Amino acid sequence: MYERQFQKAAENLDFAVELDPELPGARLLLCDALRKAGRSEESIPYLNEELRRDPRSVPARMNLAAVVAIDQPAQALQLLTEAQRLNPGNPHISFQMGEVRLSQNQPAEAIACFEQTQRMMPNHPDVAAALKRAGHAARGGSKRIRSQLGERQIWNY
Repeated sequence: MYERQFQKAAENLDFAVELDPELPGARLLLCDALRKAGRSEESIPYLNEELRRDPRSVPARMNLAAVVAIDQPAQALQLLTEAQRLNPGNPHISFQMGEVRLSQNQPAEAIACFEQTQRMMPNHPDVAAALKRAGHAARGGSKRIRSQLGERQIWNY
């Protein structure tokens, strides 16, 4: 039901971007609507254009990293590393880096990222759950590490 509404929102936002390419935040809203409509891959050109127009856009980098993380984890980590350089105190960046590391069967690196996030957001339940999953993986828990990357979450700020 909601997917159809997000599809309509994506169409309207696409039209808005076409009418006014300089409309602030429109591309990021369009990418969020595309994700919620089940069309995350279609957001890649819009995010690349957003980065071309604003190379310092942390939300565009994080969104693009979320979309490419499953198929291109090295590119996702590169985007997140640059986002972290641009905004070093953002806990969502280190959390997303931890998810990418965990999906790549790098539990020690994931734990370091999640611990960094926990220092910035001490009581967040998602961080505690991520640390638990990474700790389980580090102890040789399961061959297939579960990560939230399958959700291709787009971060909004």
